[in-house]
Amino acid sequence: MTGSAQALKKKMHRQIFHRWGRRFARGLVLFLFSMMVVSFARAGWDLWKLRQEEMKLSRSITVLEAQNSDLREQIARMQEDAYIEKAAREQLGLVKPGEILYYVPPDSGEGKGGKPNP
Repeated sequence: MTGSAQALKKKMHRQIFHRWGRRFARGLVLFLFSMMVVSFARAGWDLWKLRQEEMKLSRSITVLEAQNSDLREQIARMQEDAYIEKAAREQLGLVKPGEILYYVPPDSGEGKGGKPNP
């Protein structure tokens, strides 16, 4: 082989490697870009899910705060003397000193002679 043939062979060899090197570089850049896109898409998805969860928890907090407020009001009413007296009379059958408790059974629906009332 002559010097020019060897030079031509080396030139072609470099061109082939250069061409494959460029293809490899392009492929590598495309792969890395794809990985970045997937990574950002996943981060966006995770962020969206977290915001949905935050909104759900915020609504739950609002409901629980309203229930808490209602319960606090109920506790305040139950600590009033009038409520305590009413509960003691109705639920426990208690009376004040000097009072007499009369118990009237509920009407069974029957009149005199065992016949139902109209």
